[in-house]
Amino acid sequence: KLTVSARIDILLSVYPYDKIFYIYMSNAPPATHHEQIGLCTARLKAGDAIPVSAHRTVSDFDNIAVSLLAMNTHPAHTDYTYAKQSQFGKPLVVSPFLLSSLVAFVTNELRDVTIDGYEIHDLAFGKPIHPGETITAEATVEVAGAARLVCAVTGRKADGEEFARFRLLLDISAVQS
Repeated sequence: KLTVSARIDILLSVYPYDKIFYIYMSNAPPATHHEQIGLCTARLKAGDAIPVSAHRTVSDFDNIAVSLLAMNTHPAHTDYTYAKQSQFGKPLVVSPFLLSSLVAFVTNELRDVTIDGYEIHDLAFGKPIHPGETITAEATVEVAGAARLVCAVTGRKADGEEFARFRLLLDISAVQS
């Protein structure tokens, strides 16, 4: 019997490492996520849309983990039996998860600046989100300055239905190279 180390040594003596990597990568499935790398914030002006490519299907684990972190263990978020008897019929995703996801979706598109701080204003959740639903964001620039960017952010379900709305005020500075 050969040890794992011996098998790797034999394999590498027959096939060089780069050949093994090529064989592995040539059999890889096609990419399903293509991310635009950054947005030039210096060119943004009021009324511009910030293209948001990110989306996420909320899992039960996401909801339970953030419920525990936020110390919000109300059964409307964590107990299917309780939630089934509520007006919503299913568990509700906790709002800190939804809000942090929407902020991350928008700020991940701003790669050429450092975010020094942010504020959230006029936050409203209009529709419930349940585990298993996919969320994304839309953002429109309201104010664009050298040190501050203000965006109107809308959270949307995969079908386009709005579930949240808020203003995101970002204190920004240029990335130091």
